[in-house]
Order: sequence, then structure tokens, then C-alpha cells
Amino acid sequence: MADFQQYLDFNDNEFKERQLQAFKATHLSTFAKKAICHIAEPQQWLLLGEPFCPDCVVLVSLVQKMAELNPNIRIKYVARKDYHDRTQFDSDAQQQTVVETHSIPSLFRIDGDNTIVVLQEFPPFLKQRMEVDADNYETLRAAYRAGKYNAELETELVRVFCA
Repeated sequence: MADFQQYLDFNDNEFKERQLQAFKATHLSTFAKKAICHIAEPQQWLLLGEPFCPDCVVLVSLVQKMAELNPNIRIKYVARKDYHDRTQFDSDAQQQTVVETHSIPSLFRIDGDNTIVVLQEFPPFLKQRMEVDADNYETLRAAYRAGKYNAELETELVRVFCA
């Protein structure tokens, strides 16, 4: 498994630079900073994604900002292209969970021997909007990729990390 710097090298430099630009432009709210800084127990997370994916760019920027605020949040990155490589995982069961999920981005909480999907492809609030307003799926997706829902995504991630 990889850390953020290794994640950036999953694809070519063009995608690495795009991810870094988004990361640098991402800012957390005061609420999110306070909530994340109060996490007292170590957490292990796995993020399946790659910098070429515009949806990953959005999610990874926020997740990594939060992880950098609190050393108790540990993120391990796995490229989808590598998810059949057993050495990327802590266990066969963990690998199986990730392979079955296969969508990028996907965020997993590692809780002992359990690997639990907490976010797959899009956050729940956006999936719900896409289901209700299927005719505007592409518009909603483009808005997400442009960062229009970052505040809502931030709130969702705070909820997930602080649960």
C-alpha cells in the first residue's frame, strides 16, 4: 500500500500535477479542522483510487487534508490497477472486499480484521441527488468534479472520520 506521495505517482505527471493543484486549492472549514483535530484514537483507512480519475481528485484532496491535520488518521492508497496484487493488502479478506467494490474512488475503514466500505464512487448525498434527478446526472457529476459540493463532501467526511 502507498502513502499520498506514492499515490501521486500511480499515473503520469499530468495527472499528478492536476491532483496537486486540486490539493493545494482545497481548504477545510474551521468546523472540519476542529472536529478532525479532536480525533484521539488511531484510525486506519484504505483509499482505492488513482490521480487520473476526476472523482478521485476531489475526494483525495479532502481526505488527505484531513489526514495531514491529525496523525491518528492513517490513509493507505491502492491503485485500482494493482488491486489484484495480494501484497497491497493486509489480508485476503481485505483484498476481496476491495476487489468486489472495484469502483474508484472508494474509501474503506479498517477496523481490526474488518474492511468496511464507507464511500463508493460518489458520496451518499450526491448519489441520492443523481437518483432523484437522473436527467441531470452529467450536470451533477460535473459540478462535483468542479468542487461545487466540497462543503457537503467535507461534512460527510467529518461524519465518517468522527464516527
